[in-house]
Amino acid sequence: MGNLTKRRIRTIALLVALFAIAFAITAPAATSAGGRARSDEASVARFLQGYIRKAHLPPGQAAFASAEVAVGAGRLEEVLVYLEGQDWCGSGGCTMLVLAPARGAFTIIGRTTLVRLPIRVLPENSNSRADLAVHVQGGGILNAYEARLRFNGENYPSNPTVPPASRIAGAVQSHPAIPLGAKMRPIP
Repeated sequence: MGNLTKRRIRTIALLVALFAIAFAITAPAATSAGGRARSDEASVARFLQGYIRKAHLPPGQAAFASAEVAVGAGRLEEVLVYLEGQDWCGSGGCTMLVLAPARGAFTIIGRTTLVRLPIRVLPENSNSRADLAVHVQGGGILNAYEARLRFNGENYPSNPTVPPASRIAGAVQSHPAIPLGAKMRPIP
């Protein structure tokens, strides 16, 4: 092999190595927004099927978006679920569930109505769980705002428009766990 060919091989190997390193660095962010949530999507869908059955609601009329997030000081995993459908939405928004994995199943530690996307995980936490931010508008609320939902040790607030939920004043840096325009998946 000539020097030019060896140099090309080294350049290609270097580019492949750099790509692998870049992918490894960005994989956790992609995983929490898509990869791990996607691989766990089947168990979330099964949980939601059972949840709908227990509520005696007709199946097949709801859709969801979910995101698995690490929260709190212990980096516990939780799943945020945004539910859409005639039984889950009103003029003020739709329903958000916060699920905590528990022995191969989920426990609901938050059921909040009147939620609009995006749903954000804030950098602060309360009782070892992340504070959440949800968009509030409609249902009589003309001026949109974001509400902070804090975990009280047992659950998150059920309504973002009244205390203990609070308005967020000013800009807060965080990432959307479930963004505006999130892809909704039907609950089978």
